[in-house]
Amino acid sequence: MVLTFLLGIGCGLAVPRVEQPLRTAIEKISLIKLKLEPAEMDVVSVLVLMIGASLICGLLDISSSAFLLALGTLIGRYGQRIIAGFQSGE
Repeated sequence: MVLTFLLGIGCGLAVPRVEQPLRTAIEKISLIKLKLEPAEMDVVSVLVLMIGASLICGLLDISSSAFLLALGTLIGRYGQRIIAGFQSGE
């Protein structure tokens, strides 16, 4: 279960790095120019990464939890902002 949580954190941290290559890959596969807003592309990237993490858990026969995967992704994606918010008191 802890590995699922850690995979989720990795998914959250990887979103900015995966976003542009994923957009390029989608455009090459679909042969059309997608007009996705940046927020929509963030969602697509998160979902692709979480599906990949779920597949890894399944292939390695790791006991997984969708909640822990989502929680880890949330912390990985927004953890720095959450910590900064607590430190600034806002």
